[in-house]
Amino acid sequence: MTDLAGFQRALDLYGAAVYWASVGTETGAEPDTLATELRKRAAAAGASQDQLVDAEQYARSCVARRRKPLLAGHSFSHFRAEAAR
Repeated sequence: MTDLAGFQRALDLYGAAVYWASVGTETGAEPDTLATELRKRAAAAGASQDQLVDAEQYARSCVARRRKPLLAGHSFSHFRAEAAR
């Protein structure tokens, strides 16, 4: 994976994690914990604070529109498996 592709994937995964943490369909702290971990990964990949905030805003706008971000998958368990790759 190129650096740019890895950066974009890290940012997209973070946005999808914020989506799952925001929809509230999962019980427990796992969605929030995963979002925190993926935020750290995105920052380590080079995402700026503004880019992280943009990803959060996009994810929350998806929740409001009842849509899913690209990498959210069809379920949280599917997303969790994608994030682990």
